[in-house]
Amino acid sequence: MSKRILSYLALPLLLLLSSSSGNSAPPEGPGAPQGFNPGPDIITGDIGEIGGLQQFGSAGTQVGLAVSTTSCNAGNQVVNFLALPATIHPVIPHNLYRMSGGSSNDERFEQIGQSWMKHAFGADQANNCFQCQPGGDFSHLGVGCSDTYANFQNAEPNDLGSRALINPFTGVFQSTANDHSGHTHTGTSHRILVEGSDLNTTLNPGATYYAEVQYISSDEYAWCQSHPGECNMYNNASYRRYNVSGTTSFTFVEVGNTVRMLGAVHAWPGATINPIEPEPGMDGRAYIAYKVTNPTAGVWHYEYALYNENLD
Repeated sequence: MSKRILSYLALPLLLLLSSSSGNSAPPEGPGAPQGFNPGPDIITGDIGEIGGLQQFGSAGTQVGLAVSTTSCNAGNQVVNFLALPATIHPVIPHNLYRMSGGSSNDERFEQIGQSWMKHAFGADQANNCFQCQPGGDFSHLGVGCSDTYANFQNAEPNDLGSRALINPFTGVFQSTANDHSGHTHTGTSHRILVEGSDLNTTLNPGATYYAEVQYISSDEYAWCQSHPGECNMYNNASYRRYNVSGTTSFTFVEVGNTVRMLGAVHAWPGATINPIEPEPGMDGRAYIAYKVTNPTAGVWHYEYALYNENLD
């Protein structure tokens, strides 16, 4: 007789997956486009450039992490980076995942941490992804240009705002979206919040870890509305693998390069991924991923991951 073991995993609201389905292995992320895409198109070009992934504090059983992030403009229009109280700048969620289980430690893919939203406040005009074109400035990321925040900048609680105050599909929020009145900050506040037991290498032998970053910009949605078919809201997330060391205090080392324009669940080998899009063009997308294994004769094991890209 067969036995079905069901495991459910809900991933966070503000994430991105590509529209591929039925993957049997983690696909390679797209490279630089041959030409710049129509409209503004902000992508996560790199993760970990300045400082990598690092622990910045702890509170009780939990730790607070932050990672360096680099945005790149793959579009042919500038992206607004006007600092608060202006409301036309990207917001940047960070997430952490663990893959573990089974004989090869790739049976289950689960989220173990997430941060609040980093509010961008200014843009460099560097060349991390493409050849930066003239025309940008500190308040506007130019065509082909890149901007990097060091990990300590992404760890600053006062620059992070609640995810609940931001529409993940339109990128719209109010000028008070990072209000910190009424609470006190600790060593984990608003950073990538993770239970220490989920990182403890003694408790998680052979597990692998993946940091994911997404840039969400209202400029892309506005352009999509005025230019139907030129919608760049689905390629904003990228991920990078990290090795973890430690049992109570943790250090992280990059493994390989950043995989651009794909959500971290694409690192799950053997998983099938199918899109969910209830109102195309009116709201965002989610994805259901699942993996079936046969650990012993007559026994089937099912793992599921529900991944919400930007469905509000």
